[in-house]
Amino acid sequence: MESRRKKVYFIDQTSEGHHHMVFNASMIKILMLIYPDQQIQHYGIVTNQESVKELLGEESINKVNYHQISNPKVKGNNLVKSLNYIRKELIRFLMFYKILSRSNKDDIIFLSITTFTSFYFFKLLKSFYRTKVLAVLHGDIDFIYFPTNGLEKLNAWVHKRIFKRKLPDFKYVLLNKIAKRQLIADGYFKDDELFEIDHPFVFTERGLLLPTQALPVKIGHIGSMEVERKNSHLIYDLAEQLQDKIINKKLIFSVAGLITPGVIPYKNKWVHEVVGNKQPDKPNYLTRAQYELELESLNYCIFFYPQ
Repeated sequence: MESRRKKVYFIDQTSEGHHHMVFNASMIKILMLIYPDQQIQHYGIVTNQESVKELLGEESINKVNYHQISNPKVKGNNLVKSLNYIRKELIRFLMFYKILSRSNKDDIIFLSITTFTSFYFFKLLKSFYRTKVLAVLHGDIDFIYFPTNGLEKLNAWVHKRIFKRKLPDFKYVLLNKIAKRQLIADGYFKDDELFEIDHPFVFTERGLLLPTQALPVKIGHIGSMEVERKNSHLIYDLAEQLQDKIINKKLIFSVAGLITPGVIPYKNKWVHEVVGNKQPDKPNYLTRAQYELELESLNYCIFFYPQ
């Protein structure tokens, strides 16, 4: 009897459109390299899967099998939206159950993104199965140390409960080389539970076109702009302090990405904005083409992370 082939799952339950498209495509490419004989089972929302396909290109046609996750939308009051959220959580949980119940100890699940509540139930459900799991830790880790509201405090509490449940075949992936030491020192993880990697990136074949002009020097903040976690608003303060250089065309300050509502009160005329926001208070992502064009025009990127 022919032995069953290993299955490799990549799951992103919440990303829509261009959200996390670079990370998802990059990790799928890595999985294709690690498991060249396996077809990657990609579970996600169809709009995000279409964005991921743009970066994966033709090489993925026969190597990635796409499974769509239902993502129902509703309009109405908070009660209607809350009931819809519960419905979507049920969809996510049933999908987890479907995958785990059909898997075995040789399969691998790469859990990229889900809600913190679904993450909790996934870890609980995983206790009954031997499938190997790699779960990515994104920005929610920040809430353990710097929650700013009740929802973030709840998020942190749930994550602590998740981390407290220890499973031998359940590992976590950090997308930086900074947080691991602190998380282990604070008792959230054991050393062998965490893998730390650089954030992966799909490089385009055309390469980078470096700016050639001497002046003005263009300095940009890239990615999402946030006050609490990233101090992104400080680029407006810096530009205002150097407005004479901007007027004399020696400097350009710009932002490329999206602007979260907390940044809006700090905005001024000294910073050029290339953002995907549908409205000032409705953050949205740029297309990949727009984002890359803006990156190519920069001489330097600037960040204002706290300690």
